[in-house]
Amino acid sequence: KRALDMLREDGKLSQLEQLRSPFLDLEVKGVPALQYFGMGLWRDSSTLKDSVTQRDQKFVIVGGKGGVGKTTTSSSLALSYAQEGHTVLIVSTDPAHSLGDSLCQDVSGGQPVLLEGTDLPVYAMEINPEETMDQLRGLLRKVEESDVSSDP
Repeated sequence: KRALDMLREDGKLSQLEQLRSPFLDLEVKGVPALQYFGMGLWRDSSTLKDSVTQRDQKFVIVGGKGGVGKTTTSSSLALSYAQEGHTVLIVSTDPAHSLGDSLCQDVSGGQPVLLEGTDLPVYAMEINPEETMDQLRGLLRKVEESDVSSDP
């Protein structure tokens, strides 16, 4: 409640669109349930409507404390974008693999997986952030080494 009061009272923050989700006594799981949840949550969102009309590529980052609904929010948003004609990739860096649990599908392995249970162009993947950073560091070292060896 304090956070919502702060949003309403702050001049700049009060201009942000606020979407309110119903409190549910169960976890929204599976593609059909997430699509249904997303229809209710995102249907009247001016932010979603404005952004889906633009066909350029976007990155949407959903963050917050544990247990606040990041996975449900991001999954339902991804499905909503796909329903508007976008091809979507949803990536989770959560070591708990909650994205796969939410979608009721195995999306581990670090490669995009086309979601089952829908004809929408939605891909999902879970990555291990430590492994990914190690891979990026290794690639960077290779690039730096090749730059050094190619200098006259």
